[in-house]
Amino acid sequence: IHDSITYDRFLQIKRTYKLCNNYIDGNKPQSDPSYNPAYKYDLIFKAMVNNCNAITKYADLDLCGDESTFSHMGYGEPNTGLLKRLGQTKPGITRGMQTVMLFDAHRNYPRAYLHRHKLHPNPLKMPSGPNECRLLLEQIDKMVVGANTNQKKIFREKPHSTWDNYFSGDVIFDWIGKNGFKCT
Repeated sequence: IHDSITYDRFLQIKRTYKLCNNYIDGNKPQSDPSYNPAYKYDLIFKAMVNNCNAITKYADLDLCGDESTFSHMGYGEPNTGLLKRLGQTKPGITRGMQTVMLFDAHRNYPRAYLHRHKLHPNPLKMPSGPNECRLLLEQIDKMVVGANTNQKKIFREKPHSTWDNYFSGDVIFDWIGKNGFKCT
């Protein structure tokens, strides 16, 4: 077996098996603005959400957003807040991830997602929850009929979304109203 496969080929197979493209994302330094600290597990979420949106003619106009947490045996990226946040909010979890997702309220189809970390752009200086809500609704805005983007248009109008109190606040409610969304 040792002579039949090179070490580089073994690493290629291992990266494919892990659904982690270290050739593209793993070579970026953390100082790069496009660096994604969740690149090691992002591909499976991207495939799930993009495939679901691709086969949808029109999505539900009621969305529900919340975060999901799970632990794993891997290590998170240093200085991104992935490990610290999990240890503080979920006792006993020292390694893992949190992802914020928007689903159709009546069908449970995922429409947008965002891995939680402290490297997201925050031009309005919002707290992390409202900023994550804004980033998800910006993804949804690109999929509304009439938007000037190349993405598939699956929303006939700007949808209504429901969030828990972590994602709420006056700043995000003002932003949501000014951008034509509806929210509870």
